[in-house]
Amino acid sequence: MEKVLVIGGGITGIQAALDLSQLGFSVTLLERESELGGKLKQLSALFPRGESARDFLAEKKRQLEANNNIRIATGAEIESVDLQPSGYKVSLKGGTDSLEVGAAVIATGFDPFDPTPIEEYGYGRLKDVVSAFELEAQLQEEKAIRPSTGSPPESVCFLQCVGSRDRRTNRYCSYFCCTYAIKEALAIKKLNPAVEITMLYMDIRTPYLYENLYTEAREKGIRFVRSRVSGITEKDGHLDLDLENTLTGESETLASELVVLSTGGVPTSGNQSLAEQFKLTLSDQGFFKVKEPPVLSGAEGVFVAGTASGLKDIPQCLAEASAGAIQVSAFMNGRKT
Repeated sequence: MEKVLVIGGGITGIQAALDLSQLGFSVTLLERESELGGKLKQLSALFPRGESARDFLAEKKRQLEANNNIRIATGAEIESVDLQPSGYKVSLKGGTDSLEVGAAVIATGFDPFDPTPIEEYGYGRLKDVVSAFELEAQLQEEKAIRPSTGSPPESVCFLQCVGSRDRRTNRYCSYFCCTYAIKEALAIKKLNPAVEITMLYMDIRTPYLYENLYTEAREKGIRFVRSRVSGITEKDGHLDLDLENTLTGESETLASELVVLSTGGVPTSGNQSLAEQFKLTLSDQGFFKVKEPPVLSGAEGVFVAGTASGLKDIPQCLAEASAGAIQVSAFMNGRKT
């Protein structure tokens, strides 16, 4: 049975491994963390239908564990890659193992943007300014609270494009932030219908059927203000957000008990090393370049799927995982002829 390496144990890598196994390959799924799941294991629910992220991931893991053609290696990182006549010899750090594979799928995912350097938002200094991933951890426990008091907030502000579309940090749009913020806002509304929620945005980008979430949010009283926020300060037990309404040109101060920073994504650490090892090219932002969309890298037998090549949502990641598996199969079968 021919062997294939999948690098990255998030949802993209998991799906790629499952698809490759169904296509008749022996797969090694390599993950540098101690457990599989990537960013998915930090989420509460998936959009647009709201199914449990934990349940979705648990089912995928069950499928992996039931598959004898997939070997899972966690806590493992690549030391070196050598091109061979039949593919690649991959040595792992620690000298504990080496693999000889005919092809590889890179699915290394992304890292959340750290908003600490944007000092005017007060992240890390103001207790009731939290990141979207921190709110997701609360929502996993079916709650949304103010860290300063432990009680549910009466008002919440979502601040969009944190670390995205900003010349100081990253100029690109992170694609999924608008949709996940609306998903989180609706989840808070479900917990407490009386809570006042305001979304402070540059542009709302909810592609495809996600526009239905945007409509639902407005129907449920969530307020949307096109604006730019210049600072957040603490005052009398709440937070004041100084902003300019970019539709009216007027400045105002908005009070809120909880502020959620909708942080974007950045390339995961380790991309540079992998690019050098597999002779791949990175974009100016640090994601893997795709020579032919959606997954062809330009290097022989190496394919890139999911957010390793740029930020996208889970359905797109799953589609690219399957595309990567199909391209591996075509490449390996073509090598035989």
